[in-house]
Amino acid sequence: MKLKILLAVFTLPWSLGAQDIWSLEKCVKYAIEHNTSLKLSELNIGLSEINLAESKWRRLPNLNANLNGGINFGRNIDPTSNDFITENILYSNYGINSGVSIFQGGAITNTIKQNKLTKQANTLDHQQNINDISLFVANAYLQVLLAKDRIQIAKNNVENVRAQLNQMKKLIQAGGKAESDALEIEAQLARSEQLQIGANNALELAWLQLRQTMKFDPSAVLEIERIPLEELDKIVINTYTVEQLVSHAITTQPNIAAAKTRLEAAKISERIARSTYYPSVVMSANYGSRYSDAALTPTGYTLKRQQVPGIFIDGKSAVFEQTLPSIEGTKVTSFSDQFDQFLGYGVGVSISLPIYNNHSTRTNIARSKIQIESNKLQLEQSEESLRQNIYQAMTNFKAAQKEYEASEKSMLAAKQSFEKTKKRFEIGSVSSFEMNLSQTNFQNSEMNWVISKYDLVFKSKVLDYYAGKKIN
Repeated sequence: MKLKILLAVFTLPWSLGAQDIWSLEKCVKYAIEHNTSLKLSELNIGLSEINLAESKWRRLPNLNANLNGGINFGRNIDPTSNDFITENILYSNYGINSGVSIFQGGAITNTIKQNKLTKQANTLDHQQNINDISLFVANAYLQVLLAKDRIQIAKNNVENVRAQLNQMKKLIQAGGKAESDALEIEAQLARSEQLQIGANNALELAWLQLRQTMKFDPSAVLEIERIPLEELDKIVINTYTVEQLVSHAITTQPNIAAAKTRLEAAKISERIARSTYYPSVVMSANYGSRYSDAALTPTGYTLKRQQVPGIFIDGKSAVFEQTLPSIEGTKVTSFSDQFDQFLGYGVGVSISLPIYNNHSTRTNIARSKIQIESNKLQLEQSEESLRQNIYQAMTNFKAAQKEYEASEKSMLAAKQSFEKTKKRFEIGSVSSFEMNLSQTNFQNSEMNWVISKYDLVFKSKVLDYYAGKKIN
């Protein structure tokens, strides 16, 4: 069975009684859903989406309504006739206006591009966090499995020592051994039981680490799928060269892609800063009217005879009269009528020419250039760190391979020696000291073999991680 990422055998769900069995894939998924740092990075993505949408909307014209009103006391200008009158006037002005940017030196377009890159970089950071958390969970998951196997080895060892003690008691009863010979086995049994307790404590710590990594309730029951040792023997470890991993990781690792994206965004910042060297052109339009209670409408007319002043005949003042219509009553002009009477609208274009802005543009350009150099160095640092991590991971993997091969040979040799010693002990030809020594050697070598096996599996998965494979 070929191991693609991290133990594909984990993905085969099965249940034990009423308790759910958690596969590695399920543990990783749970950790991703409940990790606080991932939730924060999701919020950063949400903010970048809002900023991107806002920059796009700046291309559209705005639209605003305005309304103001009040009352003037004393001598004021009648807003309907522009005559001075002495009375209290209730007035209001209302309308709508709109404006749209025609040209701003490419600032809006470049801001949109920059916000797109920022969103992309935040998304890549989020993916990097997911990958890292998946690797942390995989390591904690394997540590639990390792601790369980160590317990099983410790249990087997206790059972073997007890069997030896029973065999020794039979030999003592048969007169083939002295009672003092059982004391060493009893001491060995106590030491084995102590090792079993230590293995149980190690398992508790491994469980705690896994729960903390997953953000799982420490008091809740959690059971994970196990990998029998014989299944580990069937796992095929994928091998890579350093050159393959570096070449692939430089182009696929999210943190490297994020650093490159931020560098591109920094370069756009310089173009945005330079846009203030150019004039800006804005088109505007307005539409509105007004209202005043000083605007009056006649309600009726009557005819009156009135003298016409300023008439002279032969140098003498003459009296003439004429019949003229006269307003008999008035009322305040209605709102709708005043709306039509005072309605006005217009369009305009404004151009702003930058001449001197206290060197703010030069300062912003200089600041953006420094930011570009900073992002370049961060990218170089990230790539160099990635190379070092890959070289270290490859070195660790090769060392783990050698350790596993050596521990396997040692375990097999110790196992053969133990089995032979056990047979000789059963017939009474080996002392309890020699039996205990052989038992201890076999237990230690088996424990080292199991540890090296899990260590090799995890270190191979670190290489898979840099190869861009998903952990599930």
